[in-house]
Parts: sequence; C-alpha cells; structure tokens
Amino acid sequence: MKHVLAFGASLTEGYHNGGYDFHPYTIRLEQLLKTKGEFMVWNYGISGQTTKDMIQRLPNIFKEKGSNFFSAAIILGGTNDLWERTPEKTIVNLYKLHSIMISNGLISFAVTLPELKFEGDPEFKWLTETRNIVNHQLMSIPSVIPIDLATELPRLTLSKEDERLYWDDNLHFTPAGYDRVAEIIFDVLKENKHIFQ
Repeated sequence: MKHVLAFGASLTEGYHNGGYDFHPYTIRLEQLLKTKGEFMVWNYGISGQTTKDMIQRLPNIFKEKGSNFFSAAIILGGTNDLWERTPEKTIVNLYKLHSIMISNGLISFAVTLPELKFEGDPEFKWLTETRNIVNHQLMSIPSVIPIDLATELPRLTLSKEDERLYWDDNLHFTPAGYDRVAEIIFDVLKENKHIFQ
C-alpha cells in the first residue's frame, strides 16, 4: 500500500458552500490512483491556514505517522498568504515545507496557486502579480515536481458555463472543480514511475 500526503489549507480540505460542505480533491485522486495500484491519499488540509501555520503543523504529522509512512506529498498552499503581499516570505515557507518532505524521503509535488475572481478587478492587479511571483518560484524548486494548476484550470478565461461548473465562490471550487483538480494532479503523478514502484 502506497500512502500519499495531501497537505494544505481550504483548497486541500475541499471547502465549498460557505464552509457548510467539503469535497476534497483527494477523494477523486485516490480513485484515480487505485487504477494504478494500492493507494491511500491522506488529506491534511485545514481551512484558513497560511504557509507559516503549515510549517508549524507538518512535524506533528510525521511524529504521528512516522517518517517512512508516506511515499509522496502534494502541497497546495499559499493562497491565504497572498493578502499579506509578501511573496518572498511565502516562497521561503513553501521551500521549507518541500524540504521537510524531501528530508523524510517523500517525492514532493508543488501545486501552483489558482486564479482568484478578485483578479478580474483592476484594483487587484497587485494580487495577480503576487500570485504570479509565487507560482513562478513554485515551478522551479529543486528536486520538487511542479503541477501547474493555475494554467490547467484558469478562471478568468473560462466560459461562464465552465466557471459556474468549476468555481463555487471567489476562491474555492465546486465539487466538480475539485474533481477536476484531482485529474490535473493525477496526470502529473502518473508520469512519475517512482510513485508506483
């Protein structure tokens, strides 16, 4: 049995419908991975957390499960940091998170931050710029495999029909959106032969 750690905040936890319901992408991802072998995906998403919060929380997971329990990690975090307008700090924190994963022997995957609806407003140009800085760095972390969710599932260029299908509010996905996130992540994971060994 291979164990995959999904780590992040609300986009990992599957927040939608104002927080009354949750539909994490890990449900669909586990289904897809099981077509390739024996897999279990562990969801450690907590809504509202920043990357600083995530750094503080991650060691407890390895204390609970052991350093050899997981074979791979998927980190989707940093969206809550954007409002602080300090992309450099976010990047440092994400580097730390991936370094912890790698030091524990995991294959680490970095998911880029998706567009927010606010970015369609010229007043939020800074938000796009901040997110793009973070995403650019996420695509080039040494020894980390990038998953470019921002490109694969845009928001502002979608048709109104697709936007309604995939997006729930200004930030979060619908259940169909989270399932699409899973498919995008799986398309990258399935190309990494080491996960399946």
